[in-house]
Amino acid sequence: QAVLLGTPPQLQAVVAASEAALSTGSLNLDNVACRSNVVSSVGELIGEQLGDCVTLRVSQSLVNGIELCIPLAHLPMLGSSSDHGRMLGTVLDFARRQTVSWNYTTVSPQPLSDDMGTVPGQLAGKLWSWESGQQYGRLKPGWTLHTPLGLDADIRLGGGGTQMCAKVFEANWTYCPIVRLLANTSSILPSVHDSAGQTAPPMNSSCLELDAVLYDVQMRQLRRDQTSAAFIPMDMQVSNLEALRHHHSGGAPPNLKPAASSAVHCPPGRCLAPQGRGFAVL
Repeated sequence: QAVLLGTPPQLQAVVAASEAALSTGSLNLDNVACRSNVVSSVGELIGEQLGDCVTLRVSQSLVNGIELCIPLAHLPMLGSSSDHGRMLGTVLDFARRQTVSWNYTTVSPQPLSDDMGTVPGQLAGKLWSWESGQQYGRLKPGWTLHTPLGLDADIRLGGGGTQMCAKVFEANWTYCPIVRLLANTSSILPSVHDSAGQTAPPMNSSCLELDAVLYDVQMRQLRRDQTSAAFIPMDMQVSNLEALRHHHSGGAPPNLKPAASSAVHCPPGRCLAPQGRGFAVL
């Protein structure tokens, strides 16, 4: 969503965060925005992670389910940290964590018909051809996907301190304690307005602190001539369609060079150019 609609952090902010982290020695990678990684089945951000994940391994199949309790590292903040949380309310839940496949399938939206009309905007017509996968969207292979399970969870005190507990029914899954919006996880979120009456933006999932660390590493590689790639914030990165298809066929991914676009002028990292059956960020 950040590639299509979001506003990525400006490079100056990333540099400032990097300098602050180096001077204080504190990365603060567990803040609310960095932990906001739970998405609905339609790809909208709807929740934040509250602690480490646990993989449930058992020697026999689960017949009636078992109660799983996971220690919490953070208390729920979603109800006060976002307009959506304040307006819709929140609920405790577990999310299933999965690793994004290296060769998932993507498809294009159905062609626009006369009955559907036209898509307004300079880039919107091209974005209608944006390919994505039903399960992973355009997440990069090897990243993780956190999907809410709709369990009846609660917080209680246990041997390890504050815990979240719920009855689970699947073995060999990885469960993560989360708090999510009190909304249907299989449909688009309703519109929410802020205190000024304006339509509230989507929940913030950018992790400026992690971008700062990666930016510092990439600058070191640039100075040593180990790379020539431009820095791209994490929430602006998507999977490469050609690389997915070459990995699926067992070949090596090509060295893609996005074509320049003369029709649209915008800052680096904010444009999309046609690339094969999809788009590349310029």
